[in-house]
Amino acid sequence: AGRSRRSSASTGCRCTSGRSASTTSMAAHRPLHSRALERPRHPIQRLLFSAPARRVWSVLLALLTLFTLFMALSAHPSDELGASWDKLNHAGAFGTLAFVGVFALLGRPHARTWLAAGLFALGGLIELVQLVVPGRRGDWQDLLADTVGMALGLALATAVAHHFERRARRRDCAASVHSSRR
Repeated sequence: AGRSRRSSASTGCRCTSGRSASTTSMAAHRPLHSRALERPRHPIQRLLFSAPARRVWSVLLALLTLFTLFMALSAHPSDELGASWDKLNHAGAFGTLAFVGVFALLGRPHARTWLAAGLFALGGLIELVQLVVPGRRGDWQDLLADTVGMALGLALATAVAHHFERRARRRDCAASVHSSRR
């Protein structure tokens, strides 16, 4: 309980021991996309980060994209929902695509940047195609709602991923300190 906390500027590790953080395992300091994917230990981590889970996330992303395209480009949308619900539908759809996309593409370089660019392009393309679909109209406000939803989905997925990264760092740091005392 009376142990000091030392941090290392080079690695960012904070260990609870009298030892320097630079003596801890460097493997504990790799980013989430390379470290957390190696051996997820807890069930929620396996659900989010394992190789089979990434395949499921990828299939889910493809299915959600197809569903979004079908709903956005069908000729006669339901008129039961008002304009405010329309914007919430756009934000919800693109937020969900972004959240699922982060986990589907986890471990790939610049994945979030490419995901954001791709979803923005998809939203813009949908609005352009809706200009020629009977019963539809393209709307820049829909694209804005898509972008807001995408930003929220990316932020939420990033927060979840970083939460597990911090937990894995603490666990790895504690394990390396424990093994060095033996």
